[in-house]
Amino acid sequence: MRIKYAHLLLSIIVLSIALILIIQFAPDNVFRIILGLPFVLLFPGYALISTLFPQKERLGGIERLALSFGLSLALVPITGLILNYTFGISLNSVLYSLAGIVLVLSIIAIIRQRGLTDVEKHSFTISFAWFGRQSIVERILSVILVLVACGTIGILIYTMAVPKTGSAYTEYYILNAQGATDDYPSDIRAGDTESVILVVINHENQTADYRIEIQIDNDPNDDIQPITLDTIDNITIEDEGKYENPASFTPQITGEGQKVYFILFKDGETEPYLEVNLTINVN
Repeated sequence: MRIKYAHLLLSIIVLSIALILIIQFAPDNVFRIILGLPFVLLFPGYALISTLFPQKERLGGIERLALSFGLSLALVPITGLILNYTFGISLNSVLYSLAGIVLVLSIIAIIRQRGLTDVEKHSFTISFAWFGRQSIVERILSVILVLVACGTIGILIYTMAVPKTGSAYTEYYILNAQGATDDYPSDIRAGDTESVILVVINHENQTADYRIEIQIDNDPNDDIQPITLDTIDNITIEDEGKYENPASFTPQITGEGQKVYFILFKDGETEPYLEVNLTINVN
């Protein structure tokens, strides 16, 4: 079966547009992975090599395929590097950037091929007869290329299918009432209410439940247990989710060097998970 060069490039453009529509309107569809792998690993490099070498005699089928694969692996990181210093790296920015590269290069390649004769035009043949006509070295290189391509695709599929197993932790800190990391309440009048903003970010790789207790130690030099001023219950945060809300406290006893503790408990545990504190002077 012989596929014309221009038809193959048009198919690549159509498949790229189809991938954009699937990601935008049906992101959980399995075709996102089926189309996404060749979109990243093959389409950009094939469009580029087709633009540079439209003539059939310049490159054979196996060389064209190998260079397409290699150039794709080079173009994608370069595109990501440029996006990192311009629009930022996100799913949409990478998707539209690669699609734009494929579209522009494919159109240029089609235009360049229009000036060639039928004999000069490159076509893609689906057949295993070419393998028997190759030399031993070419056969070995062909097998290596197929194995490398299959291995790369397998690694990508495994990475997407297996859940991440990175370090599990919770990020916990406080901000002042204006949302900054300085100028925290320090000198307070007894009976006055001050507030801070509590921030909890879940990196536990799963949904977690939290509880926060606000305690004050009127005299850190004594062995008297801190007094609980308030408790914030039922904080449920999804993985990579964030809790950010104000919390207030009202000291009643004067004294310098008092400690206000914001103690975080996780998943119903009685032992503190994390803790932050402020030192205040109560006048």
